[in-house]
Amino acid sequence: MLALPPLPWYIEKTLDTHGDPPAPGRKPAGPRPLQGTMESLKIISGSPGAGKTALAGRLAAEAPQGAHLVTDLFYRFLARRIDPSTPEAHGQNRTVIRAFSRAASALAEGGYDVILDGIVGPWMLPVLAPEMRGLDIDYVILRTDLATALARTEARCGQASASPEVVAKMHREFSDLGPYEAHVLVTTGRSFDEVAAEYKRRLVAGALRLRVPQGGGT
Repeated sequence: MLALPPLPWYIEKTLDTHGDPPAPGRKPAGPRPLQGTMESLKIISGSPGAGKTALAGRLAAEAPQGAHLVTDLFYRFLARRIDPSTPEAHGQNRTVIRAFSRAASALAEGGYDVILDGIVGPWMLPVLAPEMRGLDIDYVILRTDLATALARTEARCGQASASPEVVAKMHREFSDLGPYEAHVLVTTGRSFDEVAAEYKRRLVAGALRLRVPQGGGT
């Protein structure tokens, strides 16, 4: 049986719940998140090119314990990923959704203000729900016109998931969201500061609070 190598001091110390001083030659641990405090979770969604990452980055930077979690990164972990926009990716997508939902929940349980940044359509919410029980979730869907979305994504060199065909397809899927239209924030023709201010106004008013449906999703 192989012996596991010792943990680095900075990881080992964070697992020590007794507050013992570090061993000689080791540095003291840095500040830890507020354990036992359930913080908020904000989902910044929308089709490609809607402005999700810019808004999520600002919100995380402004929060005392901000954590900017980009869902696209979880797809990049897969060595042989299937294009998420295709029907063949159904099983893969459900697994990835559960993975980033659990990561977001773990960070929130550790006291972080989590900003989940990604293409999280309402059809995904039943898959997220079992992983996010007990969290206060605010959900916004950014929407811009197709021409703006295409111009923004065209500048992202080498991103296959941002091809004009995929961008147009996702733009259509986010165009009519039924009851979730109440969570839409239109960004067309507005400056970034105006979008951020409108988001914060609606957040404070409680207009973005989400009741996540339970179930298996699609």
